Amino acid sequence: MAAFAALTKRINIGSIHLANNFRHPALVAKYFSTLSHISNGRIILFYDYAWRESEFRQTGISFEKTNKRVSRMIEGLNIIKKSFKEKKINFSGKYYKIKNFICNPKPLKKIPIWLGESDNKFMVKEIVKNADVFNSMPCNINVFKKKIDVIKKECNRQKKKFNKIEKSLETQILIAKNDEDLKKKIVNIKKLKIYNKSYD
Repeated sequence: MAAFAALTKRINIGSIHLANNFRHPALVAKYFSTLSHISNGRIILFYDYAWRESEFRQTGISFEKTNKRVSRMIEGLNIIKKSFKEKKINFSGKYYKIKNFICNPKPLKKIPIWLGESDNKFMVKEIVKNADVFNSMPCNINVFKKKIDVIKKECNRQKKKFNKIEKSLETQILIAKNDEDLKKKIVNIKKLKIYNKSYD
């Protein structure tokens, strides 16, 4: 991201599902504050609690239950948001304890916070509370509408204006030479699904 920030002038640059457990949130705050200056403010932070167990196992990081990962991510996000604004950060939570942490220089302007998904009730609450943008994983329009309805209901519960949260639909494209090649690619992708699981 730093390389792209230095080499470009117009596009926005950011993370996608940046896993809280893989990096200390105070360091993430420093990374993104620096990126804000390198990019002249063209940076976004898409944060997440991570769900693919194999990524944790490969690096020796403990894979916790979903609710714990979400809770840890929420604390991390609170630290990051405070770091972007406050002179010195003191934080004492269940997972993180920080004393007199300084994150300077501050971002040039507000760094938009992106969050997803809507299939976790803990995340839905935090999306409405903290996100500038809700992002959906690839899905069809009908499924996307259902996700949006979930967000809308939580907005009503928290008494937050639904239109204050921007919406984003992630899309994927599969390119093939012809129909036969496309069918082969789809078969191969289906075979890989066994590696795309997370267990609680």
